[in-house]
Amino acid sequence: MMLNGETLKTESSRMHWIDAMRGFTMFLVVFYHFQQFGLGMLNPLETVLGNVFVSFRMPAFFFISGFVAYKSIDFWTGGNWFKRLRTKARVELTPTVVFFLLLTLCQGKSLSLFFAKGFNLYWFTFVLFEIFCVYFTASLLYNKLKLRYFTAGMLMLAVVSLAINLLLKGSSQNIVEILALRKMTGFLPFFLLGVVCKRHSDKFFKCLNNDWLITIATVVFIASLFIVYYAYFGVYQMHPVVQVLRNYVVKFSGLFTVVALFYNKRHFFEGDSKLKKIMCFVGKRTLDIYMLHFFLISDMNCIYPGALRGNIVYELVICTAFSIVIVAVSLGISGFIRNSKMLTYLLFGGKK
Repeated sequence: MMLNGETLKTESSRMHWIDAMRGFTMFLVVFYHFQQFGLGMLNPLETVLGNVFVSFRMPAFFFISGFVAYKSIDFWTGGNWFKRLRTKARVELTPTVVFFLLLTLCQGKSLSLFFAKGFNLYWFTFVLFEIFCVYFTASLLYNKLKLRYFTAGMLMLAVVSLAINLLLKGSSQNIVEILALRKMTGFLPFFLLGVVCKRHSDKFFKCLNNDWLITIATVVFIASLFIVYYAYFGVYQMHPVVQVLRNYVVKFSGLFTVVALFYNKRHFFEGDSKLKKIMCFVGKRTLDIYMLHFFLISDMNCIYPGALRGNIVYELVICTAFSIVIVAVSLGISGFIRNSKMLTYLLFGGKK
């Protein structure tokens, strides 16, 4: 991609729509957790919107992480590999450990919980660190061994990851839970897909503008969601076809649909509207919100969770209202904490 004026403009706008999409997916994380923990352990898969949002929410997060992680000009040495991993450990691992300890103690639970469920609710940042370990190591080997066909190598690694994920499905070993290996192998392909799409960004953006592809992806996404949702309440819940739809077809078609939506509305995120600024700011503070929002969700006994199962409007209004408040309070606490550089370093992995 040539560094002309048009390209630079595209690069700039791309970061705005990426930030906005990351902010949107972070909101959906809070939405999901409010359903799950704030409404008497309601299973979000029992609601229409819960099914829709869960289908692309985490895949989008890992896709964005891979998309942003790839650099077209990258020099890899052993020292550079170690330096990058050390930075990721500070940004991803330090907050994970600190907030896991704080939340576990605040909830009155034993720290031995770690040896059964790993970092439990804070699995995402730990898994993201593991994925960076894999990606950085693969990139180092690619450069050291002077291998060709980077894209083919990344896609092959994604296939291997999915195969390992299938092998781990029935595993009950503690080490699998502690290291969150099922989640890591399940989401690594989305991260690598983001890397490949960034590497071939010109072709990828053309696909996002292709109306035929968007239409097909949207139809497949909606149809698959319909089948998966209604199979959840019937005898076909564990049918292999339903599982393939839930684990692969829904996630990839939903991811493409949402990414295309934000990309094609990217001009909106270049403006100065309040909604754009809010979404982009939330996108830049996803770590803070993720770490803090668990402390703000409590069981809302006054709300009847069963009513959300068949009423999309009620589900949308109630969960959206509470999620907005939780995100706003999380940002307020984050702003207060970030007044201190030391606390920012210790709690959010910022620079000293």
